Amino acid sequence: MKVGDRVRMSHPGKRNGEIGIIRALDISLDSHKSNNVCDPCQCGIHLDINGESWKINKTFVEPVNVTRRSCEFIEVHRKSEEVGLTRSIYIPRPSSFFGGWARHRWLKDYFGQECSIASPEFWKVLVERHGRPKTLIEESGEFRIEESEE
Repeated sequence: MKVGDRVRMSHPGKRNGEIGIIRALDISLDSHKSNNVCDPCQCGIHLDINGESWKINKTFVEPVNVTRRSCEFIEVHRKSEEVGLTRSIYIPRPSSFFGGWARHRWLKDYFGQECSIASPEFWKVLVERHGRPKTLIEESGEFRIEESEE
């Protein structure tokens, strides 16, 4: 574990199971100072959980598995006089059938509509007409959209 990692508290109490971010490692805990057995390298960790600051024994936290998915897309908005959907989402062709199917379900859930798969040739045309694609990124359930790099 390192500073900035997401961890889940596994300590009986009001924050059991909640996820926090490590702010400091290897801190001494006040509960151990009286008996002089505190080894900061073994016990102390400082967490931020929903704006609250916590100091807790390392044995009461566990790393959270970070899932990360990303996909480039181009969003095209139609003019009111044009026929069809008011918005179309285009994505590049997937590298495999099952990977493409899982990506399609993920994107449909996020965008709330079907996405169109563009062939490599059509993708180049879309980029020429509408500019660089954006990238949808999901990390542990949190979404963000970034501008793609050239």
